[in-house]
Amino acid sequence: LKHISRTAALLFMIDCSDTNYLSAYSSLKTELEKYGRGLLDKPRIVLCNKIDVEGAAEHAEEVAAQIKAEEPDTAVIAVSVLERKNIENARRSIISLVEKMDLLSSAEKSQDSDSKNSSDSSNSTSSGTSSAKSSFLASRSVDSSMEEQFPGSDPSEGAYS
Repeated sequence: LKHISRTAALLFMIDCSDTNYLSAYSSLKTELEKYGRGLLDKPRIVLCNKIDVEGAAEHAEEVAAQIKAEEPDTAVIAVSVLERKNIENARRSIISLVEKMDLLSSAEKSQDSDSKNSSDSSNSTSSGTSSAKSSFLASRSVDSSMEEQFPGSDPSEGAYS
């Protein structure tokens, strides 16, 4: 879980054809809670996959109802990756989350800049512009005690071949 502590948001995919479909999300949340580092507070989207399999679409509805009862702001989308059902909807939701986080990041930077400019204005003239560029990546959490990790490698296991 160390690598996801550096992400700004999370995307979960639940196999709704599996017998444990209803407990999968709570199991994921339990793992995030155990690891800490604010992982449970990160915005997320849940994809309920395999709705092309008999009974899985109904399971996806159950999962969505369960999540929405506890987390009304969490997007839950039933998809079939195999048949590409609702993939465009999932893509739009991910883009929307990124844009929302970018706006929040911009607003926070603007507030920080305004308060800095207020305190600086009594001491010197300020240009009023922020050198920080707003971006989705700027909102990700970074733990400087962690080694840098790249896709396809895990420092604890060595590089994958």
